[in-house]
Amino acid sequence: MTETQITFRGQTRMPIKATKEEEDAKKSYKRGLLIAFIILTIIAVACLAAGIALVAVFQETIR
Repeated sequence: MTETQITFRGQTRMPIKATKEEEDAKKSYKRGLLIAFIILTIIAVACLAAGIALVAVFQETIR
């Protein structure tokens, strides 16, 4: 079964295959998202560790 798209008035058209440039742009975009996710995860873990360390250091003062 082929993937055809039905447009108005019953006309059909086949999906257009992505070009090499579009595939490369998609890969580059996904790579950028992955790098941003990794950086944000590292920042979040560092902030969490800093918060835990501050609580541990000032535990006596907090009580």
